[in-house]
Amino acid sequence: MMARLSVTNWTRRRAELRHGLRIAAAGVLSFALAEVLALPQAYWAVFTAVLVVQASVGGSWKASVDRLAGTLLGAVYGAAVATLVPHDDALMTGVALAISLTPLALLAAFKPSYRVAPVTAVILLLGSAGATEGPLAAAVLRTIEVSLGGVVGMAVSLLLLPARAHALLGEAANRVLQHLAQLLTEFVFLLLGVLLLWFAANGQIDFSRFDRHGTSWLVLSVALVAWGLLALAKPGQFWAKWQKWNRGGSLVLLGMVMLSISRVPFDWVVKLLAAAGVILLARGILGSLLILRQR
Repeated sequence: MMARLSVTNWTRRRAELRHGLRIAAAGVLSFALAEVLALPQAYWAVFTAVLVVQASVGGSWKASVDRLAGTLLGAVYGAAVATLVPHDDALMTGVALAISLTPLALLAAFKPSYRVAPVTAVILLLGSAGATEGPLAAAVLRTIEVSLGGVVGMAVSLLLLPARAHALLGEAANRVLQHLAQLLTEFVFLLLGVLLLWFAANGQIDFSRFDRHGTSWLVLSVALVAWGLLALAKPGQFWAKWQKWNRGGSLVLLGMVMLSISRVPFDWVVKLLAAAGVILLARGILGSLLILRQR
């Protein structure tokens, strides 16, 4: 009799058991992949995967996007503060923390989806990785680690079939992967913009390696302009038009800047390079916001 009651209780708790197994599987798998990829702080991937795994596919998608967006924002802003604000002693470290936390904490209060952003900024300022790798490298690595955790959490939620996912599995998986691919693309543009601004500010690009007057530079510039014009010419719905103008317009502007670099005096090259960084940064931020609003 007792054995039958025990089996009945376990049967009634199938949802909880499956949820626990999904969390364990996501944590172990994300850790294994992070180790295979030799990521320095695998626990970021594990934390993200565990937080992403929820009872439904929709919930996991929301958690994944929230973590990715918040981590990217915190990483980029934290890297900027760590780079621009010296924090060699306790006083300046406190000042850098205040500059990092105040706006991000206010943003998280109004937009809970970005609640991880302050945590990421603190990691970049105080974590050992940020000190040894440099703020920009740390930002890129933290973004990769959290993105890995989000993808693993999503995959586990889909493959282990939460209770409400059977009927909508194919449709939900396709929608999730499309949005995640678009979001990661915009993150790449954002990080490229930050890197260009960093290089322009510190003069760490050896322009002697680039023939800005050569045919290859000209062809690439014209190709970017043409690609952007084709993107602008594509028909789309009202909401898609905003994304079309953001993507196509940024490519056209970037191509025009590259054409200008090939024609202006050398003293203007760094300024135009910074302008290209601003274009990529703005495209990544606006594109990410448009994708997040679609949810």
